[in-house]
Amino acid sequence: MVLPSGSTSKAATADNAAVSAAESANQSTGFIAGIPRWLLFYLLLGAMNVMTICASVLLSHALVSIHTESLELQGALARLRRLAVAANAPGNDVFASRDVRQAESRLDAALIAFADGMAEVRRRLPNYPEETDAIDRAMALQVGEAREVLRLLTESRTEEAGGHMASMDRGGVAVDTAISVLD
Repeated sequence: MVLPSGSTSKAATADNAAVSAAESANQSTGFIAGIPRWLLFYLLLGAMNVMTICASVLLSHALVSIHTESLELQGALARLRRLAVAANAPGNDVFASRDVRQAESRLDAALIAFADGMAEVRRRLPNYPEETDAIDRAMALQVGEAREVLRLLTESRTEEAGGHMASMDRGGVAVDTAISVLD
């Protein structure tokens, strides 16, 4: 309160002193902008917990995605193995059935299915052209031997066909080995 003579009252001086004392008490007792320091520290820790949880969820999601892709790739490779075995079967089964035409049609169907499976593996593994080419080369050798088996059986040259059947089966092992490189 200002008195007419320009002097301040004792009450105003006391009020100013109280405000100054309160401000210096805030600074010395741990208040920032009227908020206790411990509360700000507590809020900071809470924010760090939330950020840690968010980072953990994102990392977990990324790991699940990687694992899912890995399982899908393993499934595609397992399917490719089954298709390679299916392509090998007609050259073996023809010895029991003696039906060369049926064996040829089964071989052709198996090769189409194998080509589809191989395309899927190539799509999933574009950075492995040498490995996928090795699978194709091994399959070409197996199929060449299977076709030779069927040709020789058409000519009634069973004993020679048996020799090529063994080579065809070795080609099947080579296909499996080439696929194993990608496992």
